[in-house]
Amino acid sequence: MSGHFKEIPLLDKVIAQLEKQLSSNKYTGFIYFEIANSRKIKDYYGEKIYEDLVSNVNDTLLNFCPSLLIDEDIIATDTFSRDCFFIFLIPSKRYFIALEDIKLTLHRILHRLNEEIYEYGNVTGMRDRVEFYSGCNFLFSDPLISIQRLIYEARKELLLNSKVQDFMFSFINNISHEFKTPLTCIKGYVETLLEGAMSDKDTCQRFLDIISFETDRLVKLTSDLLDLSTIKSSFLEMNRQLLDMGSLICRAMTYIKPYADKKDIKINYDRAHFNSLLLVDGDRITQVIINLLENAIKYSSEGSSVDIVVKKQGEYMRVEITDEGDGIPVSCIPKIFEMFTRVDDDRSLKKGGRGLGLAIAKNIIELHRGIINAKSETGKGSTFYFLLKEFNSNAEDRI
Repeated sequence: MSGHFKEIPLLDKVIAQLEKQLSSNKYTGFIYFEIANSRKIKDYYGEKIYEDLVSNVNDTLLNFCPSLLIDEDIIATDTFSRDCFFIFLIPSKRYFIALEDIKLTLHRILHRLNEEIYEYGNVTGMRDRVEFYSGCNFLFSDPLISIQRLIYEARKELLLNSKVQDFMFSFINNISHEFKTPLTCIKGYVETLLEGAMSDKDTCQRFLDIISFETDRLVKLTSDLLDLSTIKSSFLEMNRQLLDMGSLICRAMTYIKPYADKKDIKINYDRAHFNSLLLVDGDRITQVIINLLENAIKYSSEGSSVDIVVKKQGEYMRVEITDEGDGIPVSCIPKIFEMFTRVDDDRSLKKGGRGLGLAIAKNIIELHRGIINAKSETGKGSTFYFLLKEFNSNAEDRI
C-alpha cells in the first residue's frame, strides 16, 4: 500500500485499481469498519470535534497500515460517508491469505485506533468511547456483478453481523446485571439467616419479606423476557375479537388496584365519556394498559393520582395514561421504549424497574398496527398514549 498520499482516497477513485487486481487474483481479503456512534458524538460534542475525530482516524490508518499491508493492498473510504473505511488485502505477492490473517489485521488496526482515539479524547475532553461496526471476509470476483455491488453486499452482511453481535453482547450484559442484583440480595439475606438471624423472629420475618420481594422480581423478569421472546418470534398467535376499550381498561384497573392502593394512588377513568369497538387481542391490549399503569404508579408519589382518558383521533381511538411523577427529560423519550432503557438507573433499581414493560407494550401495539408514544417534561409528570384503529364494519382490511 502506498503511504505517500495525505488523505485516504474515496472508494470511487480506486475501483479501477481494484478491478484490475480482482481480474488477475480472482479474490481479495476484505476489511470493513465504520464509526457506530457517530450521531451521539456529533450531538454531544459538535460537528467540528467529530470531523477532527474522523481526520484522526484517517491519519492513524495512513501512519499505521503500511506496517501491516503490502504495496498492492488498497485502502479507501466510502464515497458517501467518510467515517466508513475499506481495506482490500491483495493476494498477488502473498503465498496464501487465510481468514484468520484478515481477522488479525482488523484486530490490530482497531486496537491501534482505540489507543489513538483515547489520547485524542484526553486532549479534546471527549470522554465517550468511540464504537466501531466492523467485520472481514473474502471478496470474490464475479463477472456478472459490479465491484461496487460486491462491496455493498459484503458491507451490508458484515454490518448486520456486527450489529447482531453488539446487540447480543449488550443483551447478555443487561440480563446478567438484572439477574445478579436480586440474586446477590437473596444470597446475602439467606447467609445472614443461616448464620443465626433466624433466632430473632422480627428480623427473620423482615429478611424473608425482602427475599420474597426479590424472588417476585426474578419471576416477573423471566416472564417479561418470555413475553418479549414470544412477541418477537413468529409463534405468537393473535386472538383478535371485537371488544370495547372500556372493558379492557376496567380489567386492567382491577388487576393493578392492589398495587395502586399500597401507594394510596387514585386511578381516574370515566368509562361513559367515550367508548369504542376494536378488533384486537384483548389479553395483549390489557397487558399494554397494565404495563403503562404500573409504570405510572411506580414513578408517582404516594397520595397522587393517575388519569386515564379515551378519545377519538381521526379513524383512531387514543388512550392516554397521565401521572403526576417527576417526568422524563425530552431527550430521553425516543429511547424509553427500547429494552433495558431507564431514565434514571438508581431510581429505577430502587423501584424495581427492569426497562422491559414499555418495550413489551410497544411491540404489542405495533403488532396491532397501532402507534405508541409519550410526552413529558421534567417535574411535570408524563403522559403515555397509544392509538388503535376503531373497528369499521365496512373496511376490507379489518386486521
